[in-house]
Amino acid sequence: MEIKIICDNTKCKSAVRNFKFKLYRTLRYKDCITGNFDNFEILLRTVKEKGCAAYEMLNRDFYFAIPLTAAD
Repeated sequence: MEIKIICDNTKCKSAVRNFKFKLYRTLRYKDCITGNFDNFEILLRTVKEKGCAAYEMLNRDFYFAIPLTAAD
């Protein structure tokens, strides 16, 4: 998966410290007895990347591997 960040920090005196990406897998299933739908969410991966300095513009691409299972 490709993630594109365009951060225009040219008018700010504070830096953006970092960018944090979280990838979740959501499963939705129907209970066969009650007929109610339930959601189950699993955090698969968290990635933290360097941010953007003050008075600068950032245009960066990140590549994020999608795991096939929760153990990947």
